[in-house]
Amino acid sequence: MQPTSFLSSADNLFKFLFLNGIIFILLGMFYPLEQRNQLELKILEYNKKVALINQENNILNRDIKSLNNELNLRIPKSEKLAALKKKKSTSTKEKSNIKLQLDEIKSKTNLSYQNLQAKSDELSKNLIIIKNEESLIISLKNQKETYDTYCYWFFYIGIISGTLGFIFWSISTYISERKTYKEMRNL
Repeated sequence: MQPTSFLSSADNLFKFLFLNGIIFILLGMFYPLEQRNQLELKILEYNKKVALINQENNILNRDIKSLNNELNLRIPKSEKLAALKKKKSTSTKEKSNIKLQLDEIKSKTNLSYQNLQAKSDELSKNLIIIKNEESLIISLKNQKETYDTYCYWFFYIGIISGTLGFIFWSISTYISERKTYKEMRNL
């Protein structure tokens, strides 16, 4: 079998390689690019969520410190009132007034403690959410790197296939046309 007959009979194969090369180049340029853009948007969205949660955590920490300071101010006041109540020189009316003040401080302290506990629980929940969001972002970045790899592979395979297909198709067409021209000339 002569190389010229092989080239002319493989004309469709070379066209196929050339068209596949173009398709791979286009796939390598657009499909992974679209996927990467979607992943980047998701990463930005999750980063925004994490920033909001971090801001909430800062507010919760500030509230916790404020409540803690408030509790620290109530403790000495309640200790003074308890000491006054225990004195024998205090009248019954003053003792009942002191008892009301102590009960009020106790109820405010209990309410503050419950608020403190609720905010602490919310802070813990937010920290768990942040950790999950962080692992999701890492996963999305890995997917993005995978699409980058696909992009390069599709592009290089497309370049090689398209170039080889075009070169051999051109050679095949040239040989076929030259052969036709010689036949026409001989007639």
